[in-house]
Amino acid sequence: MDGAVNDVLLAELAEQARQVVRCPLPLTTALGQLPATGWVDAARFDPQHPYGRRTLWHADGVEVMIAGWSPGRPCAPHDHGAALGAVRVLQGRAVHRQWHRLAGRLVPGRSEVYGTAEVLACPRGYVHQMCGSHGPSPLVTLHLYVGPTSPMAVYDRAHTRTQWIDAGGGAWVHASDDARVLAVERGWMPSSLAIERGPSGV
Repeated sequence: MDGAVNDVLLAELAEQARQVVRCPLPLTTALGQLPATGWVDAARFDPQHPYGRRTLWHADGVEVMIAGWSPGRPCAPHDHGAALGAVRVLQGRAVHRQWHRLAGRLVPGRSEVYGTAEVLACPRGYVHQMCGSHGPSPLVTLHLYVGPTSPMAVYDRAHTRTQWIDAGGGAWVHASDDARVLAVERGWMPSSLAIERGPSGV
């Protein structure tokens, strides 16, 4: 393929996703049932960032995104705004770590490895980090989100601060003058705080 994807499959996936309200587990089922072929060639790689991001579908509160990862370059810990999410490994191996906000600290959880065809659920408020492992094939992942992903909290561990990132921005620390940075705040703030404040409070 030349990077095209099956529009019928995307539409069916989006329709299944729209039925999901609270729990991300149906999203993992929907992703897990997709045919394995026909997706990887749609990925884009970006050597300037941990991964290249390409949106395949974005309508009616559903986003389908594919990511091509640079080996050994982890993204920043982040959440997904108010969205539910799920991630499927299409190719390669993903090193995954959950993070926790505890008593003003950002605390790492245990590291796990996800292989081809495995699917990860991302509930609302879930903070995690991914990295493509070195191997014969680079990591490619397919992401499904239901609900608003903006503002997304990206955690800048080097400067102990939270960046609020607009929709379509990647899960890495952005330059301060990047238009996708909605605001910056000291400490580790959840996206729910920005959502409660409303647009003027971000």
